[in-house]
Amino acid sequence: MTEGRIRRYAGAALLGGIALAASIATTVVLAQRSAPVATVATAAAATTTAATPAKPASPDADDGGLAWGANYFPNTVLTDQYGRKHRFFQDLVKDKVVGINTFFTSCSAACGLETARMREVQTLLGDRVGKDVFFYSITIDPLTDTPEEMKKYADRYQVGPGWLFLTGNVKEIEQLRRKLGLFDDNDLNNPNPNDHRLHTVIGNQKTGRWMRGSPFENPTITATQIGTWLHNYKLPSSKETRFELAPQILRNPSAGEKLFRTRCSSCHSVNAADRSAAAAQKVGPDLEGVGQRRPRAWLERWVKEPDRMLAEKDPVALAVYGQYNKIAMPNLRLSSKEVAEVLDFINEESALPPDAKRIKQ
Repeated sequence: MTEGRIRRYAGAALLGGIALAASIATTVVLAQRSAPVATVATAAAATTTAATPAKPASPDADDGGLAWGANYFPNTVLTDQYGRKHRFFQDLVKDKVVGINTFFTSCSAACGLETARMREVQTLLGDRVGKDVFFYSITIDPLTDTPEEMKKYADRYQVGPGWLFLTGNVKEIEQLRRKLGLFDDNDLNNPNPNDHRLHTVIGNQKTGRWMRGSPFENPTITATQIGTWLHNYKLPSSKETRFELAPQILRNPSAGEKLFRTRCSSCHSVNAADRSAAAAQKVGPDLEGVGQRRPRAWLERWVKEPDRMLAEKDPVALAVYGQYNKIAMPNLRLSSKEVAEVLDFINEESALPPDAKRIKQ
């Protein structure tokens, strides 16, 4: 992704309770289309049946399901990482709550970050994924991303059931991305595929409620949106949410902490003593004390241009790459100032005792 685009995404990434409230503002009408207008014939028909009592609406009834239905979404045939074929609307999204993003397996920018973040969302939702929530990642490089390559990619990130990686016809995938609001015409003239649009779209097709989120969104917020909001709050809350339990003072995080939370925390922890399942599932190494284990100059370059260091076959970079399932650290186009801020935060967090850590898993 370009530096400008990453910065725009970062501006949308919010923390804590502020994010939970503000993310309501991210609700969008998919692809900025309005619902179909009733024709004269349908209006007349409605007039002739006005005396007939209406049937009670189901809890999920919503005109949006008609607007964003078979007349809007194509039945593009897609193939998953297991070689199975699916029709996009009929098999994958009809009457379902879904999370959809785009990726490609050779991406050296933020695709891996988004996959790791959605993996955290999957962990938070547990066994609901594949039952009442479904995840789909659609490749933008279908000529390269065969089912076999997508299976390797999914296995590297240890994704669970209910998450399909999908490929298909180049032109048909472009059309599908446009329908989902995941295509930017500027991509057509951009020779760098790493700069593709990296939003995640989540929605309930039956009710017509769709939202578009930043790849730097807090995974807990996304899990709440897709698991609670889009299910019309059918499931009881697992936590008390009384006003008097709200924190009295919200801590103002440093620039380095904000960067770590939005760019690094999906893959890394800073707490070597944490033996929780969430910490164990991180796809990258724990970073507590990394400032003492590695020279500062090496760390600065690794954070700023990991793709180049791997291409140059830096021995330490290759060792880390091999140790952690060959998941390449993404180049997030951070400035030198941002690199210094996030490394300073990691050093500060490393010095804190376990019960005082600011990054909780």
